[in-house]
Amino acid sequence: MQQQHQVPQHSLQTVPICLNGQMAMATVDSSQSDSIDLSLVWPKTGESWTGHYSSDLVAKLLPGRPYSAFLQMLKAAIAERNRPSSDLRLHLDKPTIEHPDLQHLVLTYRTRFEQIECRLPLNRQRSDSARTETDADDEDRMLDAAGLRQAARQLEQENARLRRENAQLRPAASSAAQLRLEVAAMREAARGLEAELQSSVTASASPRGAVGNASSSAMKKLQSEARELRAMERMLQLRLSQ
Repeated sequence: MQQQHQVPQHSLQTVPICLNGQMAMATVDSSQSDSIDLSLVWPKTGESWTGHYSSDLVAKLLPGRPYSAFLQMLKAAIAERNRPSSDLRLHLDKPTIEHPDLQHLVLTYRTRFEQIECRLPLNRQRSDSARTETDADDEDRMLDAAGLRQAARQLEQENARLRRENAQLRPAASSAAQLRLEVAAMREAARGLEAELQSSVTASASPRGAVGNASSSAMKKLQSEARELRAMERMLQLRLSQ
């Protein structure tokens, strides 16, 4: 019973790792079932980093991946850090560590089919815990850069959406052009009918008889055709407006 709180040996893994050109010792502690502790210690300077990652945080950092898979990725990345042929990389996202309390550990895992990137927040143990003006400036720059990257991603997504919509609109534009040609033809035919109607009206003014009856019959036919043409023109205009 007195050993129940001891950390199982297999849950601890400590390996040397080179970060920012300095040798450090990295330890992954997975003794707790719902969290992972990562610590980095630079023996030469005495500086240290710590990161505590709960299962909830891991779920946000790496959505859709099981907690155990995240642990294995983290251990494998640290263990294989110094092997050039490895597909796993562990590095800091800034080239210097003047203000490491503002940095993240970036874990990138590559396979033949996908690339998974996970950013882990790290807290540095430092004597001066006060946030200096330089710290604030660096943090603002990091936030600005993150905002620009997000805006660039959103712009790229919007451009892709517009390209898809443009591809869908091309057939509709072709159909609209065809409808405009049909409307123009209808109008030309209507003008021709109006001219014939005018001629019929003039002919109907002649003396009554066979010629007058024939002119009246032709005029009625032309009027009917003109009404049909106007109805077809209205239908085409309606289709164009949709």
